Amino acid sequence: MTQGNKPPEYLTEAINRTDLGIIVINCRREIVFANDWVKEHCTVEGNIEHKPITVVFPDLPPRLNKAMEKALNLRRAAILSNKLNPAPFPFYRDKQSVNERTLISQVVKVKPINVDEQYCLIEIIDISESVNRETALHQLATEANLKAEQIEAQEKRIRGIFESVKDAIIIVDAGGMIQMFNHTANELLNSAPDTLHNINLHQFLKEKNQPLSEANGGANQMAAMLPLWAKYADSIELEITPYGKVSSFSAELSVNTVELSEQRHFVVVLRDITERKQYEQQLETMAKFDELTSLPNRTLLMDRIQSAIGRAKRFDNNVAIIFLDLDRFKIINDTLGHDTGDKLLQLVATRLNEEIRELDTVARLGGDEFVILLENLEHKEHAAKVAEKVVTVFEPAFDIEGHQLFVTGSLGIATYPENGETAYDLIKCADTAMYAVKDSSRNNYMFFSEKMNENARKHLELEAELRLAVKNQQFSIVLQPQLSPDKKILHGAEVLVRWFHPTKGFISPVDFIPIAEDSGYIEQIFDSVLDQACQFLAQYKHTLPQHFRMGVNISPRQFSSDTFIKRFMAVLDRYQLETCFFELELTEGMLMKRTDETIALLRSLVEKGFVISIDDFGTGYSSLAYLTRFPLHTLKIDRSFIIDLPDDEEAAQVCKSIIGLAKNLGLMLIAEGVETKQQNEFLAAEHCDVIQGYYFAKPMPVNNFVEWLNALNAESN
Repeated sequence: MTQGNKPPEYLTEAINRTDLGIIVINCRREIVFANDWVKEHCTVEGNIEHKPITVVFPDLPPRLNKAMEKALNLRRAAILSNKLNPAPFPFYRDKQSVNERTLISQVVKVKPINVDEQYCLIEIIDISESVNRETALHQLATEANLKAEQIEAQEKRIRGIFESVKDAIIIVDAGGMIQMFNHTANELLNSAPDTLHNINLHQFLKEKNQPLSEANGGANQMAAMLPLWAKYADSIELEITPYGKVSSFSAELSVNTVELSEQRHFVVVLRDITERKQYEQQLETMAKFDELTSLPNRTLLMDRIQSAIGRAKRFDNNVAIIFLDLDRFKIINDTLGHDTGDKLLQLVATRLNEEIRELDTVARLGGDEFVILLENLEHKEHAAKVAEKVVTVFEPAFDIEGHQLFVTGSLGIATYPENGETAYDLIKCADTAMYAVKDSSRNNYMFFSEKMNENARKHLELEAELRLAVKNQQFSIVLQPQLSPDKKILHGAEVLVRWFHPTKGFISPVDFIPIAEDSGYIEQIFDSVLDQACQFLAQYKHTLPQHFRMGVNISPRQFSSDTFIKRFMAVLDRYQLETCFFELELTEGMLMKRTDETIALLRSLVEKGFVISIDDFGTGYSSLAYLTRFPLHTLKIDRSFIIDLPDDEEAAQVCKSIIGLAKNLGLMLIAEGVETKQQNEFLAAEHCDVIQGYYFAKPMPVNNFVEWLNALNAESN
């Protein structure tokens, strides 16, 4: 390769006349030789020899670089097919014209050269002009029409190609009798060597599961079909039954005509596509069925609904959609984990399938949402009966890994043609009806009505206006004082949010807070509320009682956010306020989710100086055992227990029990919704610590609160 080892001129000329590119590199990856094919199709200017190959071709694919490294260091050869990198080297045809030049598709072979020094041979094979395998075989078979003395040599060449191809290649005469075949054909058709000769191809083929046998004129049919397949069909999918076997496999067959010994023959290329069919089936299953429950998914469901609607139109009957959503499924997922939640969904799917007819469909849309398609109904009342059965499905407990889980379902029903004429319309209406059940009773079903649609439309409108309200800062705070029953001590104030719409005026928190929670706007609203509360504290903290606390309501979405504490502390730092000014009001339901994580988060908040309060106590499901585990400071009695005081004995007893519980646990007690003197006197007699309600003061804007505070101070002085 060096000057001293220059190859003979005739050898260089022979290499330069080959139809493939040849590059030789040394152990330093320098090009020591490149033939004329490389120089002709290379766009690099000047001599490329004695330069590193990575400099001449800087964008070589990693696979090629690794192959060269293995050839030089490990003495291993490699072939880079054109599947992953069609053109590893930037070689072009018609390279003089940038606009018209064509990148050459290549197969690259990398081989070590066994000489004293380390060299690597790189062969670049131009496959751009290659034709498909069938055409190549067609050309080879056509050449068999040459002179008799060349037939034997040609057969050897064809045999070599036959045996190197993974597909079965069979040459048959005009009647379909097998004349020549490769080793793959023997394996696929399960025959011993040479036993395929003069057997008619029809004995192995099935079309639409029917064999092309002698009984139905198989040989004649074969003779008629071969020329038609060769002329009109690129490929045909058939079933192949191997010799002596009963079972068959899927195959793809292509046919080309060839002249051999002046007689028409056919080259049949046979490929086993069993794995491809299985893969296609898997893809179809993945595309149309839910992986967890094996139920039809949304895509397949929508197709089936549309087909059911088409049949209902023809036969003048009804279709019903039952939209099912599990009640409180998220609590199970959060407390027992997603594995338990997944097993519950699988058991629900099994129970639902057991309650429907064969022609109906149970599908899973995702999460804990299921849809039941009922078709061929004479009356929509049949859907109600099915819904009643579905409701009872949830009565027995679900036994999962020792847990007895009780869940219920909310069901919405929509019918064709009454509620819509498309799958989308029916799903939408059933979904709306389901949410109406969620908002009312749960564990029940409702048929869709236009009033529900109107409510859903108003919900969407309010959500859109909520987005603008957040953007345009339409939210403000009001403060409701919290005092001792004798009105001598101001303990603090609860911060409440108000939305004054520019055209609709005051919008109740009851209407917009649930939408804000669902849509995620609650965090941005809280940021605004907290900022305004901090502005008030920063301005008036020196005139407020030393122990004054601002009660702020924390939503479940905020409490479960990883950034909640960080964002809260950032606002306090900005206003240079201490955490002890704030009492965080949480609901019982929030505390019961992910108990261990909740306790850890509460302890972290308490360590930072926050006061923790349970809001609306008595309306949830806290137990004494849980209360003793949580680091709490305050209980707030829900207004529903206050409103009937003192005359209602049951309400009085509940309040006494809650007050006694708080005292035993060392917790401060706040009574919400106190509106009358009698209620205040009863609570004072029972030693309730703090009163909040209209009896002392309504929620007030900040300026009004300051005026009220000044009046209170003047009164006490």
